[in-house]
Amino acid sequence: MAYSFALLLVEVQKYGEAAEYLARAANGLPGHPRIRYNLGLLYQHLGNAPGAEAELGAALSLEPANLDLQYALAAHYLKRGMFEEARPIAESMAGMHPGNPIGAQILEYIRQNTGR
Repeated sequence: MAYSFALLLVEVQKYGEAAEYLARAANGLPGHPRIRYNLGLLYQHLGNAPGAEAELGAALSLEPANLDLQYALAAHYLKRGMFEEARPIAESMAGMHPGNPIGAQILEYIRQNTGR
C-alpha cells in the first residue's frame, strides 16, 4: 500500500512525501529491488546523493544481473564524476549483457575521461 501511494505522490509531484512512503515500503518489503530503485531515483531527484547511492546499491545487491539497476547506479556515479566507482559496474554490464552495447559505451566514456 505504501509503495502504491508513493507512486501516486510522485505523479502529483509531492516528492518529499513520496520519499517517506517509499522508504516505508522499502523497509517493509526489503527483498523488492524495484522499490529501492524507485527510492534511489527519487533521492537523486531530491539531491540526496548519499541516499540515492545507498538505495541504488541495495537494489543492485538484490538483483545483481538486472541491467536497469546496473545502469542506474553506474549513471549515478558518472553524473558525479565518480568514474572508478562506475567502472566495475560497467564491466559487469558488458560481461553479463554482451548483446547490449551500453556497458561497453560506459566503459569507453570512462576511458575518455580518465585516460585508462
